[in-house]
Amino acid sequence: MPDDPDVGQRDGSDFLRASQQQLVDILDKVNFFVGLFSPEGIVLEANRAPLDAAAIDRAEVIGKPFAETYWWSHSPAVQEELRRALERAAAGETVRYDEQVRVAEGRLITIDVTFSPLRDGDGRVTQIVGSAVDITERKRVEEALRQSLAEKSLLLREVHHRVKNNLQLVSSLLYFQERAAPTEDVRRLFYESRGRVKAMATIHEALYESSDLSRIDFSKYVVNVTSALMSGYERDREEVHLALDVHPVFLDIQVAVPCGLILNELVTNALKYAFPAGRRGVIRVAFSRDVDGHDRLVVSDDGVGLPLGVDPRASSTLGLRLVHTLAEQIGATMNVSRGAGTRFDIEFHGG
Repeated sequence: MPDDPDVGQRDGSDFLRASQQQLVDILDKVNFFVGLFSPEGIVLEANRAPLDAAAIDRAEVIGKPFAETYWWSHSPAVQEELRRALERAAAGETVRYDEQVRVAEGRLITIDVTFSPLRDGDGRVTQIVGSAVDITERKRVEEALRQSLAEKSLLLREVHHRVKNNLQLVSSLLYFQERAAPTEDVRRLFYESRGRVKAMATIHEALYESSDLSRIDFSKYVVNVTSALMSGYERDREEVHLALDVHPVFLDIQVAVPCGLILNELVTNALKYAFPAGRRGVIRVAFSRDVDGHDRLVVSDDGVGLPLGVDPRASSTLGLRLVHTLAEQIGATMNVSRGAGTRFDIEFHGG
């Protein structure tokens, strides 16, 4: 017995109708609004759950201009916003925006509104799909988080400010001790200790003034610290020059503090020992980050050079011991070159 083609067609139509009804049933149970509109903004379909929640009969919505019929459209400003959004969607644009509206019971809510165009085979907009989701609670949580973050940022900024002030106080105390020291060697020790304290204070000052309280632009720090050291050692600029090649790189505070101390020690050592008896020369400082995220600090000079018997990793001097210890602290590799002067090449990952 031959197959009846009408039976196959009926089965296909029944399946399509069942699928469509299932989709309608699902959308009716969704608690946010989903609607289908003509390009002119007329409501063709609307799911039931949000209508029932607002005690609005479906007949009040279907076949009418959306901007004039829905429950949040009591405000002329909101109606105009809806009209403009639907016009943009009819022109082929997907539109999404937040809107504060006052619902029937007088409660002010925030909704996330979306309109997306549907096109036929020729690319013409034939219908518009729209949705409106109540995001009032989400906005409340976001605002609470923003306020909490602002409070924590204010507190952290105050912490950096107080640390900087306390370090400046320590520096002042060391200065008075330096003036009272009995010999030039002791005074020099106090002076160098003040330099280390200032190096840390400068980082906290930069963090206090920065919009990002967890990291600083280390290139600016290099400029400030090296300039202060050059001035502090009262070097004639015609004798020793400072050459900088630094790039804007941000370092986390956990790395910036030890790296700042390393910079302070290396430049200080160059100023103290590289150019004796009025010798002329250049101290070079370079700082950059490569494409793999590795940071590189290079401090070099063309002075007399590091004595062959001095190993920076096992030096008896406090400055070089600090450099070695701090380099280990940030997981850096340090190479020292002796030749026409001394070159410290330190590579690490600053985050």
